[in-house]
Amino acid sequence: MPKKIDDILIPGQNVNKLNLRKYLGSREIVTPQDYGAYGDGIVDDTEAINTALTENGAVFLPPGAYRTTAPIVLGYGRMLFGAGDVS
Repeated sequence: MPKKIDDILIPGQNVNKLNLRKYLGSREIVTPQDYGAYGDGIVDDTEAINTALTENGAVFLPPGAYRTTAPIVLGYGRMLFGAGDVS
């Protein structure tokens, strides 16, 4: 996968849409919902949050109530952040 946008958007050449999609996808903000979390306070979101943190450097928690039944593990260099005054 290309590391820089300049490797994809080359003046005078056609854009490889698959490479562009992969490049942009790697820069999206990941949420536990991408891994099956609900954030409704009822469903256990522990596994989804931990999987998101294992596979990504940063995970954003959108507003919601996240029920957890085991520790949330923040490995070295991992970040969990949210929105609002109580995050």
